[in-house]
Amino acid sequence: EYNDRFNRTLVVQAHTRATLQLLLSEVQNAPVTRQLDLSKISKLVLFQDTERGAHSFYLCTIRLQP
Repeated sequence: EYNDRFNRTLVVQAHTRATLQLLLSEVQNAPVTRQLDLSKISKLVLFQDTERGAHSFYLCTIRLQP
């Protein structure tokens, strides 16, 4: 369910580079009724808001750090 996972809106201005940092503890504690088992995460899904003009983005690196 949508409410039973980590959801966050991240805004990056067009034609810029950004480093976005998320605390793994926030991801782990995001579900309302349970603690997320980080070892069971099998994918990351990113959505872009095409209605507001977002057409493409370039993702360079993802790092998981404690």
